[in-house]
Order: sequence, then structure tokens, then C-alpha cells
Amino acid sequence: MMSQNSSELMGMPVQRANEGQHDAKRGFLKSPLFHLLAAILVVALFQGFVAKLFVVPTGSMQPTIEIGERIVVDKTAYRYGAGKTPQPSDIVVFKKDVETWESSKGEVQDKSTVKYAIKFVLGDLLGIGPTTNELLVKRVIAVEGQVVRCCSSDSGAMVVDGVPLDEPYVFKDPTTVANKFDCGSDSYSSRCLPTVTVPEGKLLVLGDHRAISDDGATECRSDKEQQSVDCYRWVDRKDVVGKASFKIWPLSSWGPIH
Repeated sequence: MMSQNSSELMGMPVQRANEGQHDAKRGFLKSPLFHLLAAILVVALFQGFVAKLFVVPTGSMQPTIEIGERIVVDKTAYRYGAGKTPQPSDIVVFKKDVETWESSKGEVQDKSTVKYAIKFVLGDLLGIGPTTNELLVKRVIAVEGQVVRCCSSDSGAMVVDGVPLDEPYVFKDPTTVANKFDCGSDSYSSRCLPTVTVPEGKLLVLGDHRAISDDGATECRSDKEQQSVDCYRWVDRKDVVGKASFKIWPLSSWGPIH
């Protein structure tokens, strides 16, 4: 019969092996690699469900948001709770539907696997670079069921449901002069837009820098005659990523977005 001492001696290698495994696990949990992976996971979860960082690539939202500014996109704004949908005057970030919104002029779509992976990690997960989906930022002018036209005969304002909008944020809107250069004069203003009802589940979005913004009404603007309502480009509510809520960089622009 094996003695107690012999049994203890045979058990020692197993115990030491287990201790070695525990030491290895503890060592990994304390390692810089684990801390890096944990940080990436936390950032990815935060950006996936709570808020996302977004770098504004163009001047279409000037002066509200300048080129290159980093903003926080609140992904919870329209996600949780009944009736939480984008409202007129909200600034939203949305995925560009390539069938509706053509790629930027001269843009070449790069399908390289390596570059896609880099965009996924740096953009989608960490929010410090371009994303795999092209994102745009614009201001909501009208939501489903609302009737839109431009412009009012006296002030040249956008009109939604019969009410002229007060838009102090608009920068360099196409010129209009009542009775001389407007929607009824021989000299037609490119600010004028055809009357349309926003379709179900859609949004009409425009840039604050109206003169250069490539937005929902770009194809409707003409200096010769009014276009048909087919000129509008709509944003589907399901493509909205979230609400542009805060500027974080540069520090000189730090603050809420209105």
C-alpha cells in the first residue's frame, strides 16, 4: 500500500502545475497587453451603444461645426424609449445611402482588405479615424408628414407646415430679393425649392452652410426654373447613427452643439 508521504509527493507536481497556470493568468491580467485589449473593448462597447466620436470632414455645417472638429454623437438620443425620433433643428450624423447620395466628386472607393481593417479598428471601434461606413452630418429641417417649401415671399425663409423658419445658424444662403430675385420673378433664385411632403420614415436634412452643402435639396437648386419634387434626397430614419451633441476638439471649440 502506498504510504501517505508517497501520495503527497505524487500530488506535488500537479499542485505546482496548477499554481503555475494561476501565476500565468495573474501575470497576463497584469500585463500591458491585457490592459490594452480591455481598454479597446471598453471603448468599442461605449462607441457601439452610447456615444461615438466623429471627425467633421467638410464645411457644410459651418459656422456651427468647422472642418476637422471632433464631435460626440449621442447614440442613445433616438434609440431608447417610445417616440424618440429626430426632430426639426436636430443635428444628426447618418450613414450615407450610396443609392441616394452619390460618392463625393472624384472619390475612389477603396476595397482593400487591409485598409478596411484599419478603418474598422481606428474608425468604427476607436473613433480616431475614418469609418467603414461613410458618415454625414446635417441639420434636420423636416420630418415625415411635414410640408416643406422655399421660400417665403417676404423674408426668403424656409417654410414648414406654413410657418417660416427662424434659422439664425444659416451661413451664406443663396441670394433672394423679394419681387426682384425670388421664386416668382423672371430672375429665379436658386434658394427656391418645390413644395413637398416628407415621406414616411424619412427626413429632410440640409447643411447650415447652404451655399456649398451637398444635402437633401442640392439637386433641387436651380437658377433657371423650379425642379420637380423628385429632386429631393431623403435620409431614412434607420440610417441615423445619433445626435451631434458636443464638440471636444479643438479645445477652443469645446461645448454643446446647437
